[in-house]
Amino acid sequence: MAVEFWKAKHSRLFVLYLGVPIGISCLPILNASHWVVYCLLIKLLHTPQSGEDVNFAEKLIHLYCRTIVDVYDESLELYSLHAHLHLPSQVRLHGGLSTSSAFTFESCIKYLKSKVHGTKHLASQIAYWYDVETMVKTTQIEIAVPCGINKINIQNEQMNDYRHTLMNLIRTHGQDLDNIIFYKRYKQLFITFHTVLYDRPYKCRSYIVSYVTNSDGNDILSYGNIIIFYQYMNQFFAFIQKYYLSRKKLSHSIELPVEVCNKLDEMYPLLALSNDYDIIPVLTFRHKCIMIQFEDVYCLSELRIDFEHD
Repeated sequence: MAVEFWKAKHSRLFVLYLGVPIGISCLPILNASHWVVYCLLIKLLHTPQSGEDVNFAEKLIHLYCRTIVDVYDESLELYSLHAHLHLPSQVRLHGGLSTSSAFTFESCIKYLKSKVHGTKHLASQIAYWYDVETMVKTTQIEIAVPCGINKINIQNEQMNDYRHTLMNLIRTHGQDLDNIIFYKRYKQLFITFHTVLYDRPYKCRSYIVSYVTNSDGNDILSYGNIIIFYQYMNQFFAFIQKYYLSRKKLSHSIELPVEVCNKLDEMYPLLALSNDYDIIPVLTFRHKCIMIQFEDVYCLSELRIDFEHD
């Protein structure tokens, strides 16, 4: 889709997940470095994991604003640029941008538009009809329990490439194959995770996840492609193909302070798909991920807001 036809959701997708590797690939080093600073600060404020994230984003905003004249010219010193300086304070008061800014409005725009009639007093109409709906609505919403979707038999031909490895790993984990049910999808609350087998006929890759492993008492963030889900003894597991960290780093292609480069490599790691497989509990899942190719490896970025409309 051409840029002139982008909607707000496309700009959000680009800034948060795709823009960093694409910018580094296509822009001169000076411009790419400046662009990386902007993407990092927005992503940190979009879903801050801690107060340190907000503080670091604040440093990045000052760096971005201070150097914009050196990268471009004074014509960009506008109020819209200055307004960025107030974003950290907004996040400290109201939470991440994903829940307190136009990001939220974009995710709920279809719902909000249904509360508006005509062109006048839009905010009042939305508030009024939302109050009415809250008072009148009596339907109880039941939260679904985690469950598998789309059963598949291990003898299915789709399993041919993975059956031997999967069965060996199941035996290694001391699990009884006769008591296992396999699924192509897994639903947890409002999130549905796909698998390689489910997505193969489609033009999507919604089977990439980040997950946490523990080594010597330390939590390690890892990434993998979900091949298949299965249920054993009322617990759900995922059979995954693992990624490994590449020696390449995005920070090798830009010129920024060391602490900024470290944050860049943490949030946008470069990985390659390995031939190693593993079985992990779905409870170790962290987030779905978006992948984009960068040279001969892949850049993965976490979708830290699982319920955000895309």
